[in-house]
Amino acid sequence: MQPKVTLSNSRPFEEATDALVLFVPEKGAFEAFSSVNTQAKNALSKLIQEERFKAKVGECLTYHSSGIAAARRIILAGVGKKEECTPEAIRRAASSAANVARNASCRRISYTLPSGVPFKTDQAVEAVVSGALLGTYRFLKFKTRDEDQEQEKKIENIVVLTAANAGSKNAIDRARMFADAACFARDLVNEPANALNPAVLEEKERQAAREAGLEIKVIQADELKKMGAGAILGVGIGSITPPRLIILNYRPKKKTSRKIALVGKGITFDSGGLSLKPAKSMETMKCDMAGAAAVLSTMRMLPYLKPNAQVMGILRAAENMPSGTAIRPGDVLTAMNGKTIEVLNTDAEGRLVLADGLSWAEKNGATEIIDLATLTGACIIGLGPYIAGIMGNDAGLLQKVTSAGNAVGETFWELPIPEDYRQMLKSDIADIKNVATTGEAGAIQGAMFLSNFVDKAKWVHLDIAGPAWSDKGFHYVSKNATGFGVRTLLQHLSRV
Repeated sequence: MQPKVTLSNSRPFEEATDALVLFVPEKGAFEAFSSVNTQAKNALSKLIQEERFKAKVGECLTYHSSGIAAARRIILAGVGKKEECTPEAIRRAASSAANVARNASCRRISYTLPSGVPFKTDQAVEAVVSGALLGTYRFLKFKTRDEDQEQEKKIENIVVLTAANAGSKNAIDRARMFADAACFARDLVNEPANALNPAVLEEKERQAAREAGLEIKVIQADELKKMGAGAILGVGIGSITPPRLIILNYRPKKKTSRKIALVGKGITFDSGGLSLKPAKSMETMKCDMAGAAAVLSTMRMLPYLKPNAQVMGILRAAENMPSGTAIRPGDVLTAMNGKTIEVLNTDAEGRLVLADGLSWAEKNGATEIIDLATLTGACIIGLGPYIAGIMGNDAGLLQKVTSAGNAVGETFWELPIPEDYRQMLKSDIADIKNVATTGEAGAIQGAMFLSNFVDKAKWVHLDIAGPAWSDKGFHYVSKNATGFGVRTLLQHLSRV
């Protein structure tokens, strides 16, 4: 359950709280810091000097007020250079301060806001609240010991010291919505594969649809076979849990011709199939459904976000396992759009399930398609753990999605899909092959493959293989599942 978030007109020095957060730039000072520092007879500036506090983004320093302020402790949270202060810097600083407060068993944390920055107050409020909520996320479902659950270390109240006007209230609602969606996706991805297979994912979809009032349709394996969805069936045939296609539908009250499809890769566990992964590489493969988790988490928020477009959430749920029934390297599959695929590597399965998802979106009249997938290790090698690859066929849509990501602190880097590379996927016996025989341009190869299943719609492909999972926490980015992509989708749809 999220902490309660409220607004207050209290002066910082008079705010009775467990922890008062003052944002601090590398040089100069914000108004809130100056006022509290003056009341404290310059104790804060002396502490900064003594501790050689640099005020780098996310760096924190705690001052125990000992009665000189109403707050029990004051947390100084660095935001970097004042002239370069952005909502993202505030988001990161707020997250770091929240973790300091929680680790000190604070239940109430109060935030001041920076002054003289080049963005609006409601943007600062949203950044503070989202940073605090995202940064204090924990996945404790399978913890049984009290000392691991740390019940006493839980923030219950977040207070932002600013006027309670409509803009600030809306900013809080938006921050809570975005954070709740991202944390819901984190929960899904953090579930172990023995607790979340395609059948369980279907049940979670049904529950979300009931709660949000969304339409839902589930197409099981027998019907998929009749529809000619041989790509996803080929991937899931080695598992005892059959694959399925799950579609959620959001319809706005106003009639609109705009029909957006969100397509998520939902491989609940990826062993690599007969092209078996090394044991070490399988340890985090419950993460291979992060794209589907992002789509589901986004869809459940649309009745509250209310975009002016019909939105289809298309989840391709399957498990890629080796068995006597699994597809083999060299097998040929026929996708829903009739194209034949020579499978050279069964570990390149994500593009196969997405092929049928994209075909379904086109068949059902999508005018815009955004797919999300933990698709290629090549994208991680090229862009690292914090940046996702973005590719597509429409410059305008690419720019809009990238801009939405920048607004919420999720970074994308555009890669090309050059026609000269199409020959890499040319097959001798089928229309295309699922991987090239060379290891070159792996992320681009993946997008090039997917482009064969998009005809008329504007299309963007997000390769989130790197930022969907984090081996260590990074500011408000949680360790393990991160929920990457959810806030970008919500930001993009809020602009529709």
